[in-house]
Amino acid sequence: MKKNNMLKDIYNPKNNSFTILSILLSLIIIYYHCYDLYFGAINKPIDIFSKLFIAENTGSIVVASFFVISGFMITFSIKRSDSIFKYLKKRVVRIYPALILTLFMTVFIIAPVMASLPKEEVLTHSIYYKDYLLNNLLLTKNTVYGILDVFANNPYPNAINGSIWTIKHQMFTYLYMIPVFLAFIKKDSNKEYYKYFFFILLIFTAVSYTGHYDELFNSIRKNFGSIGILNEINQLVRLIYYFSAGVFLNIYADKISYNSRNILLSIITLILTARTSIFNYVALVLIPYLIIYIGCKKSSRQYIDISYYIYLIGFPVQQVIIHYLKNINFYIYIALSLIISLLIGYIMYILISYFPKQLLKIYKKRGET
Repeated sequence: MKKNNMLKDIYNPKNNSFTILSILLSLIIIYYHCYDLYFGAINKPIDIFSKLFIAENTGSIVVASFFVISGFMITFSIKRSDSIFKYLKKRVVRIYPALILTLFMTVFIIAPVMASLPKEEVLTHSIYYKDYLLNNLLLTKNTVYGILDVFANNPYPNAINGSIWTIKHQMFTYLYMIPVFLAFIKKDSNKEYYKYFFFILLIFTAVSYTGHYDELFNSIRKNFGSIGILNEINQLVRLIYYFSAGVFLNIYADKISYNSRNILLSIITLILTARTSIFNYVALVLIPYLIIYIGCKKSSRQYIDISYYIYLIGFPVQQVIIHYLKNINFYIYIALSLIISLLIGYIMYILISYFPKQLLKIYKKRGET
C-alpha cells in the first residue's frame, strides 16, 4: 500500500493550486447564475452540475468550497499576525476595497444608465442608493439587491448583484475566527480541544439538515430578522461549519493523511450518494477533505488571485449583457459572461492592488526630490 502523505507535507505555501482553484470556483458561480439570469428563476433548466445532485445545487457547493478554503488560509493569516488588530486590518483590506468599488460602480454607473428614470432623478433618490450602499457596506443588515427599476425587465428582475449576500457571512467568519484562535489555536496545549468543538459543530450542522431546528431558526428570524446573517440562519450555520472544517484541516495538518486510496474512496462515495439525500451529510466531511487536497496540489505556474473580484462583478455583468442582448444565444451568453467578468475582475485587481502602490511610489519620489 502506498505510504500516507500528511497534509502538512503536501501543502507548499509557495507552490499550490489554491489561487487557480478559487478562480475556477468563481467562474463556475457565474456559469451557475447564467441559468437564472437568462431563463428566469421559474421553470429554468437545471445546469449540468446541479443535475448530478438532488440535495444540493452547484452554487451552494461552490460557496461551501470557498468557505473551506477561507478557513484553511485564514488560519495561517491569524497565526502570522502580530496582533488581533493587524489580523482584522488584513481582513478589512481583503473585503472592503473591492466591495466598495463594486457598489459604487453599481450606484453611480449601472443604476443611472439602466433605470428608466432620467439620470438626474435617479441620483436624487437618495433613499434607494443610500440604503443600497449603507446596508451592503455595513454588512450588518439584510442584503439589498436592487435600486429603483434597474433590470426590472430582465428575466431575473430587479436584482443588480445576487452574489453579495455571502460577504456578510464571510466577514462574520473572520470575526468568529478570533475567539476560535484565542481558545484553541494560540496555545498549542489547547489545540486538542478544537476537535471536540468541531465534532459538536459537525453534529449540529448535520442535524440542521433534518429540519429539527426549523422552529428555532424561524424564531431567530422573527426576532432578529433585521440582522442579515441571522435572517439567513440556515446558511450561516452551514457556512460556519465549512469554514471551521478548513480551520480543522489546517491545525491538524500533521495528523490528516492523504493517499490515492482515500482520495478514490472519497470521490466514489460522493458520486454514489449524489442522487440521494445522504449527500448533504457525506459532503460535510468529504468536500473539505477533497477541496483542500486539490488546493494543495503543486501548480506549474502561479496566478494572480482575482477570484474575489470576479465573484463580485460577475452578476452585474451578466445582468447588463442580458439587458442589452435579450435575444443572445445562451451559450454565447455564458461565454461572454465568463470572459467579460474575468477581464473586469483583472482590471479591478489592477485598480485596487497595483495602481495605488504606483501612485504612492511616484508621490514618495517627488517628495525626495
